[in-house]
Amino acid sequence: MHNSVITDDAFLSPKMELMEELHKTQPWKKSPHYFQRVKVSVLAALQMMIHAKRGSPNVTCSNGSGVAESSAASVRNEPSRENWFEVMGLMLGHFGEDEMIVTSAFALPVDASEVECSMNDASQLYMLDFLQYHQRGGTQEGCIGWYHSHPGYTCFLSGTDVNTQQLGQTAHDPWLVIVVDPVRTISTGKLDMKAFRTFPENYVAEQQGTSQHTQGKH
Repeated sequence: MHNSVITDDAFLSPKMELMEELHKTQPWKKSPHYFQRVKVSVLAALQMMIHAKRGSPNVTCSNGSGVAESSAASVRNEPSRENWFEVMGLMLGHFGEDEMIVTSAFALPVDASEVECSMNDASQLYMLDFLQYHQRGGTQEGCIGWYHSHPGYTCFLSGTDVNTQQLGQTAHDPWLVIVVDPVRTISTGKLDMKAFRTFPENYVAEQQGTSQHTQGKH
């Protein structure tokens, strides 16, 4: 994903006729490289980052005073990945020709640890209730993907993330995943966020077969 600031907010308005036409032709199935750009609204970026920062070990109060205790690292203003936990949520938006647009995001209650997070029954119910409420509002946008945090260990897709994204693309395409790193964002002062999609399994197999065939020629 190319990080840039876009001052024109025209991209926030979905083009329904174009979306309907693209849904019919589904060009992303013919070309895994169809989507070239991801645009994220300021609102969505803030929602994801605020949620990701809730994974900080200093958020939960352990002294009963209602005031979060400060660690040595926080006193020194040096963000550390120690004891952070991952968070997860879904993204709302739309898509156009070769681009996906994220306009807002909402958090999900999940089972989380320092290195992984996963949905549970409560997550599923919360997600369904939120999406139904969103649809009753008459919005033209829909759920176009999910996000989660990698606190302190950069933005990439783990093997589990790849499997989750592949399932999402199979069932809900166009489908996107964004990874945010709140620790690096705090440390550098720059938003650390990357967007990903996965190749279909048959495409990967075809590419590997082509590579092996080419390497076998002398």
